[in-house]
Amino acid sequence: MSQSNDLNELINTITKGINEIIEEKYNEIKNEEYKRLLKLSQAISYSAVQEDEKIREYEHKGITCSKCGNKIIGIRYLCSVCNYFNLCSYCEYTNDNDDKRCHEISHKFY
Repeated sequence: MSQSNDLNELINTITKGINEIIEEKYNEIKNEEYKRLLKLSQAISYSAVQEDEKIREYEHKGITCSKCGNKIIGIRYLCSVCNYFNLCSYCEYTNDNDDKRCHEISHKFY
């Protein structure tokens, strides 16, 4: 029985050692994967911010908002029914959230 116990103890020791190595390697891989995903997430966020800034800074030459009369800088909303009825971002927002609408409620803007 002594040899059997020694063999079982050896197997347990080897198994424990293998499990420790596997856990250590798993944690290394997990940390590296986390770092890679974090860098990717930061790059995507930075790119999205740059694109958003480009959109907000874009000026539609010769186009003014039909409600406030200002130049349209950023997103331009055009009525899908009426020719040449444009809204700036602010007026489009307030048009949807204001009791004093400046345009027909059934008309959609794109």
